Amino acid sequence: MEAYEEAELHLDNGDLELAVAAADRSLAAAQADEQPLLALRVLVLAKQALGDGAAADNSVKEALDSSRSKDIPHRAATQLAAVELCLAEGHLNDAVDLAKELRSLAVDLSSNGSTRQLQSLAMATQVKVQMARGSLDEAMRASMEMLAAAQKNSGDKGAEAGAWLCIADVHAERESLQTGAGTSSTPEETLQAAERAAEIYREALNRETATARLQKGLAFAVTRVGRARLRLGRHRLAASASAEAVMLFRKLGMTFRLTDALDIELEARRSLMEPMIGLQAANRELQQLRQTKSAANSRGAAKAEAAILEAVARTHAALAEPLGAVRNALLAAELRHEINDSLGETAALIVAADQQKSLGDMAEATETAERALALSRQTGNSRHEEQALDLVSKLFAERGLNEKAPQRPMALQALEALVAAVKERDEAAAKAAEEKL
Repeated sequence: MEAYEEAELHLDNGDLELAVAAADRSLAAAQADEQPLLALRVLVLAKQALGDGAAADNSVKEALDSSRSKDIPHRAATQLAAVELCLAEGHLNDAVDLAKELRSLAVDLSSNGSTRQLQSLAMATQVKVQMARGSLDEAMRASMEMLAAAQKNSGDKGAEAGAWLCIADVHAERESLQTGAGTSSTPEETLQAAERAAEIYREALNRETATARLQKGLAFAVTRVGRARLRLGRHRLAASASAEAVMLFRKLGMTFRLTDALDIELEARRSLMEPMIGLQAANRELQQLRQTKSAANSRGAAKAEAAILEAVARTHAALAEPLGAVRNALLAAELRHEINDSLGETAALIVAADQQKSLGDMAEATETAERALALSRQTGNSRHEEQALDLVSKLFAERGLNEKAPQRPMALQALEALVAAVKERDEAAAKAAEEKL
């Protein structure tokens, strides 16, 4: 495995220190051969995820300064890293400005066959930026532009399949659009685009050397196919796609992505009234993951294990089996805590508290929910805080301790607002107060 592919794999799995080390090796080799610094984007994203945003920013600034005198591929690779870092840090306006410059460079890359992967990444980033802005019609236009560029480079089937994968992703986002908010899409359109991507990846794999890039693309495409089939109610076909994607991700060592595909099978099997088949598949993957876990990849393995345990917990909860749900959710929370993933820990604790409540363990549920509430405030995640607040308030209310419920003052205010609205015959205000209550 080349150092760049190794760096990408470690970043995707969450083994951030390993990603930095592999990216450094790739960059050293690229500089020695005067090649574009493709691994720079992996390096800065890994550093940013490690909490070293200053080092990531410095790496990009230094590379941007030195690339001004370089050729187009060098400048494009550096600009790509800058856009990706802005997106990761939430600097959307900066990302939009940098993406415009990157697009101009990407168009000029098309005549150079050796930089096709860089062009594909640069054009996919245009789609990513527009999706982050919520401009889904613009994202679709960028996807179509990516497809046209790939088809122009007729020998690069991987780029063409990647464009169809971007189109599928935009369709999936547009499925939830409200009327008048933009062009909407259907799950069938998403499925057709994902199936086309998978078909082209398979053609390329049959004709070319089975590169990790093509295998990875196929795994992502099959996962999108499974998810779309799930939304269309084609549960057995969804489970089949999920099983294929799990096998592909396992072969590639992409443990975290494997959990996404496995989640599809668990959901499909629940709908087919075959939950045990899904749980058996999850337990097999957990066993394999624990057997291959080492000190070097411990963070990534823990992240993947926690994700599988959470999916198992959700399955038990859906089956009205709170004991299994609590056990797996608490194990997941513990793993998340070990790797300092406070967001993931909070989500797992909320599931555990809700299921402890279903078991009737009200004191334990309250303690767990309060832990989740404290963590949500530390991380600043408003959605988690709202969920935890609601759960804590319900638990205190059911225990007859209304005065301790954190949402009690808000509930009293909403009640007063409702009374006032009824007196004034203000239907809109009354409805708003009822929703708060």
